[in-house]
Amino acid sequence: MKPYNRGKCKQELIDDLDRVGGVVNELYRHRFVYDRIVEIALANPRVSAVPNHLWFFLARIFSDSVLVGVRRALDPKAKENRTASLGTIVRRLEKHPDIITRTEFASGCASNDLPADITASGFTRLAGQGEELDPDLLRCRLEDVERQCAPILDFVNMRIAHSDRSPKGAPVKWGEADDAIDAVGELYCDLRLLLTQAKDAAAGTDFLKPCPKSREYTEWTKVFEVPWIDPPEHATL
Repeated sequence: MKPYNRGKCKQELIDDLDRVGGVVNELYRHRFVYDRIVEIALANPRVSAVPNHLWFFLARIFSDSVLVGVRRALDPKAKENRTASLGTIVRRLEKHPDIITRTEFASGCASNDLPADITASGFTRLAGQGEELDPDLLRCRLEDVERQCAPILDFVNMRIAHSDRSPKGAPVKWGEADDAIDAVGELYCDLRLLLTQAKDAAAGTDFLKPCPKSREYTEWTKVFEVPWIDPPEHATL
C-alpha cells in the first residue's frame, strides 16, 4: 500500500473537482439554453403553433444530456482510482479527514477575502464542529443528494445507457431533473468552498448560473433572427 501524501492527495481532489466542475457548468448552461429556446418559441405563435419533430428532438437531446450529466457529476459508485465525481471526492475525504482543517480553511478564507460569516461558520456547516472534517457529516450529505437523484440514476442506467426489459420507476419529470441539477450544483459548490475557499463558491450556485444579459448568452440567439431556409411558394406560415 502506497504511503499517504497529504499534499498530493489534496491536489488530486482539487483537480478532480475541477473536472467535475466542467460537467456541472455544462448542466447549468444547457438548462439555460433550452429554457431560452422554449421561451423564444412560446413567445411567437407562428412558431409554437407548428407541431414538428424539432421540438421532440430538442427535448430529447436536452433531457438525455442533462440526466447523463447528473449521473456523471454525482456517480456515487464510481471507482476512485479512475473516475472523478462528487461521489469519489467525498469518499476520499472520508478516508482522509485531515485533508482540510478548520485552521487552514480560515486561513484560506482570509487570503481570498471571503466574508467574515463564511470564515466563522463555513467550516462548521460543511465539515462539523472539530478541527478536522467530520466524515459522517459529509457522507450523510452525499447520501441525501444521492437519494434525491436516485430516479435520475435509475433512469439513465435502465433507459438511456441500457434498455432494461423491466425498468423500475416512472419516467423522470422536468421538475425532478431541475432539482437534481441544483442538488448536484450545491454539493459541488460546497466541496469547492471546503477544499479551495474560492470566492465564487461562497455565494452558492449563483456563479454557475449564466447571466442572461451577458454577451456570451445573448449573441447565440441571433441565429433565430434569420430564416434558415426559404419558405416554399404559397406557404401559409
